This record gives sequence, C-alpha cells and structure tokens, in this order.
Amino acid sequence: AEPFAAVDPRKLRIEAVAGASARIVVLHTAADMSVVEVELGEEAQLELTELFTAEAFAEVSVKQAARSRCRLTTVQLSSASYRIDLDGADAENELGGVFLAAGNEHCVVKLRTGHNVADCRSNSYIKGVAGGQAVGEFCGMVYVAPDAQRTDARQQSRNILLSRTARITT
Repeated sequence: AEPFAAVDPRKLRIEAVAGASARIVVLHTAADMSVVEVELGEEAQLELTELFTAEAFAEVSVKQAARSRCRLTTVQLSSASYRIDLDGADAENELGGVFLAAGNEHCVVKLRTGHNVADCRSNSYIKGVAGGQAVGEFCGMVYVAPDAQRTDARQQSRNILLSRTARITT
C-alpha cells in the first residue's frame, strides 16, 4: 500500500508483471542525468510520481501491455523527455505534469505517445509557468499506427507567463 521511493537514480528499471500493482515516487535532487524505464505486463497498474528539486534531466520510457494502466505525475524545474508506447489492446496512460521556469532558465518537456495497437487510450495534460526571462518549451506528439483503430488520444498544454520577457513555446 505504501509507495516505493527512489532518490537520484541514474538508471531505474521498473517492471510490473501481469496483474501487479505499485506506486513509485522518484525524486531528483541533483543536477544529473537520469534514465527511467518502465515495462507493464498485462493488467498491471502503476502510479509513478516524479519530482524535480534540481536541474536534472530525465529520460522516461513506458511500455504497456494489454489492459495495463499507468498514471504518471511530474513536477519539473528542469527538462525531461517522455516516451510512452501503448503496445497492448485496452492499455491506458494518463500523464499530468507541470514545469516551472524562472530567471534565465530554459525548461523543455518532450512527450511522444505511441498508440501502436487498437483500442488504447491516453490523456496528457501539461501546464507550464515561466517568469523573468525564462523559456519553456513543450514538444508533444501522439502517434497512431495505421491499424490502431478506436484510438482515444488527448493531449493538452496550458501555460502562464509571469512577465513580458518570459516565453513558452508549444
């Protein structure tokens, strides 16, 4: 019932076997590169929360089998790249995130969601806040394979600028 925690992982592999359920919190406190690989078996469920308190860079990949569910929440002060592959029918992914950029910072969030088979669902919501002369970027893409019929994909980016010199591009 309690979540597992990982602090400043350079490489973390999370593998949930068929039917398993887990909650994991990843905390980035050092300015370092991190790779997080997630693989969910059939009907596995995962809640993954990623928190950044330093200018770390994270590369996260999620591969989901049939009827798996993944909920990813991220709060960033830096840059990250997310690649989600829905590889089994009825797989579902939800990503909610916020990035904050201040001063002269440059924060980039890249997201690619691949609907590789039929009957999958994804909802991605990113919110950005930039102030000072900061720059925020959101680069999002949803890929739907030619035979991925009945795909339900949603992706949204909402942003707030706190100064006239701050910028956020999508």
